[in-house]
Parts: sequence; structure tokens; C-alpha cells
Amino acid sequence: GVPDWFEPTLFDEFAQAMRGDQRPTLGLGLGLPIARVLAIANDGDLTHQREGDETRLILRLPTAKTPVDHPDRDDRSQEDLST
Repeated sequence: GVPDWFEPTLFDEFAQAMRGDQRPTLGLGLGLPIARVLAIANDGDLTHQREGDETRLILRLPTAKTPVDHPDRDDRSQEDLST
């Protein structure tokens, strides 16, 4: 889980709970801040919740009521692509 003292900075850019020589993996501390910005940009949110020694990340995004058209999406079937 996330240490109590680190919770206020959990979504801050470059924030890391462990020093470089103590961390089992490398990283810049940008993953959670970027994920939260993307969630908010899509009318959602990324939060956290403590449960004992564990920390749970909660991603909330709105549901689409109608399909969204995207300019990069190609809905043509394989047959259409061969012509």
C-alpha cells in the first residue's frame, strides 16, 4: 500500500514514495498523474482508497449512451477493404 505520509502527493508529477536505491522498479513518477489527467479530460476521475494496509486505485469514467464516431476508426468489413 501507499504510506500515509505519501498520500497527499500520490498524484503529483515526479512524486515517488521510495528513493531510487530502495525501489524495486524504475520509473519517473508520471504514470498516476498522467492517468488522472486523462481520466479528468474524459469527464471522469482517478482516486485512491485505503483498505487496511492496501491502497485501491479507483478509475471512474462516464458511460457512452451512443457510439462515438472517431476519424481514425475504420468500420469497413474485410470485403470492403479488398475493393
